[in-house]
Amino acid sequence: MHIVGQIDVSVNINGLIVPQTFIVLPSLFHDCLLGTDFLMRSRAKVDFCSRHVCFFDGLTTLPLLALRNPHNILRLAQKLTIPPRSEVLSRVLVPKKFQPTPCIMEALPTLSSHQVALARVLVNPSRSAHTVCRLLNPTNAPITLAARTHVATIEPIDLTNEVNRSSLSHLTSSPTRAQPSPITNLSHDAKLQHLHELGLPLSQEQMTEEQFHLLTSFLYDHRDLFATSLKDLPGSDIVTHKIETTTNTPIQQRQFRHPPHLEAEIDRQCQKLLDANIIAPSTSPYGSPCFLIKKKDNSYRFVLDYRKLNAVTVLNFFLCLLWTLALI
Repeated sequence: MHIVGQIDVSVNINGLIVPQTFIVLPSLFHDCLLGTDFLMRSRAKVDFCSRHVCFFDGLTTLPLLALRNPHNILRLAQKLTIPPRSEVLSRVLVPKKFQPTPCIMEALPTLSSHQVALARVLVNPSRSAHTVCRLLNPTNAPITLAARTHVATIEPIDLTNEVNRSSLSHLTSSPTRAQPSPITNLSHDAKLQHLHELGLPLSQEQMTEEQFHLLTSFLYDHRDLFATSLKDLPGSDIVTHKIETTTNTPIQQRQFRHPPHLEAEIDRQCQKLLDANIIAPSTSPYGSPCFLIKKKDNSYRFVLDYRKLNAVTVLNFFLCLLWTLALI
């Protein structure tokens, strides 16, 4: 391992200043690591029962893992009851600093006290501050976890590592799509015009002539990936989705009142969804209100308020195999 150098700094342990020499390494995943030499020199004693570590014969004490406002702790988004011998996918809250970044999710050591296991997985949290974890109840009794229970830690993946980059590109690569037949004799200006019609106007700012031509050719060769309307976003009818609720009483809410110009916008967007076969006319007794959110470009985003329906929706659980069968 290549060593860049070393540096002498002071470590603040709960107000106690301790000098320490650190070795500087390139591309270290963590900002700082305190090794066994520091623990031995500071006469550290680790108490796993009370989950504390003391330094210099009890002169100062720190918790092993502070759970009040940690920067990398994931919490359950809602109360969860896991049936016996079952696993479930549940939403967890993600700190903003990890959105959106490829991360590794690992179970907290304290999760074992709840008799629940959590899968160690690779996640890429979205900007919605949520991601999904897989929880397993291996016992013969249901287990309930309260909302905002600490279940896992999350750490970003070192993308400067070539092995990590190649693994991520392999995992996230999408299936090969049929490419449109290229027109070999098409001029650069014709490609720009076609991309402009797709809603991709390009300019040569901060690019050389060669870079601009390469970018234009790349986007043109993959022009089938860009949707020009909702009709270019087909759905799937392979599996029919079914929502189970905890009550047989339909969730029926009064629609919000909107000014006339917003009513016209709602009708227009609904008609676009109908024309694209994304929605269909329905006589269901269930009904949730809709509203519009104005975006930065002054257009409107169509939003449905499903909070009351989500509150009575039964989560999907997956029964595990018997251990005796799994070991055969």
